[in-house]
Amino acid sequence: MIEEEYTLNNGAILQMFEGGKNDGPILLITPGGGYFTLTDNEGTCVAEKFSEYGFRSFVLRYATVETQNPCGAKIALEDMTVAMKLIREKYIDVPVFLMGFSAGGHLCASFANTWRKKEEELELPYGTLKPSGTVLCYPALSFEKIFHLNEEDDLRKNMKKKIIAFQNLVRKGLSGKENVVIDWDEYNEIQKVNSDTVASFVWGTMEDELIAPETLYQYQAALHKFGTECVVTLFESGAHGLSLATKQSAYNDTMINDDVATWVEAAVKWMKGIA
Repeated sequence: MIEEEYTLNNGAILQMFEGGKNDGPILLITPGGGYFTLTDNEGTCVAEKFSEYGFRSFVLRYATVETQNPCGAKIALEDMTVAMKLIREKYIDVPVFLMGFSAGGHLCASFANTWRKKEEELELPYGTLKPSGTVLCYPALSFEKIFHLNEEDDLRKNMKKKIIAFQNLVRKGLSGKENVVIDWDEYNEIQKVNSDTVASFVWGTMEDELIAPETLYQYQAALHKFGTECVVTLFESGAHGLSLATKQSAYNDTMINDDVATWVEAAVKWMKGIA
């Protein structure tokens, strides 16, 4: 249940859920959806679950093609900046963790890489916008696999029209524009890791049809170059978009995976260990 709601910028919404007045760390959650929508099972139910562990849970309903104009990954990053600034103004000296799913994971990684730059742009004191860490759930760190789907095998070729349509949606979601040529390096958060990038807990699955498992380890290696902690867990089975991987978040029984569901308690332990 939503306790408080704030409207940000050009229509983004920050929601604080029941339990948000707990005395634990703050958790800012960003659902996935390719920046063209927000996925229902990666927001409210996740906030409610982590509130049970004492977190003050928030969900950021950032800019997407379906909700805002202008939109795109850069606008969503501005939404997150405003949300973090608001949270920090209300909760001084409280650890704030970011948790993102798929494209929401990309958004969290993007903020983790640029929080210092945003502080400088806003002339804020050092550390004002710095997250305590990020939890990235099957994050789209590079979008590379998505744009090579139709090259993989005969099955993919038989689905070429659907794949191209999906790719066009993601292209529009990222850029906020139709029929544009995109420099994919611009959205590669692995390449943008720097000395200010915060520690991360990352998980995904070997069977994810949209996220290449190796990108999770590439992100880990990039953080380790700067001596920054990054824990990666890769589960053997499970499709993209499992969220909590329990009945609480599942659209159907195929999205319930007891092995994958263990990520929740592991993430809680990791966050509370560095809070």
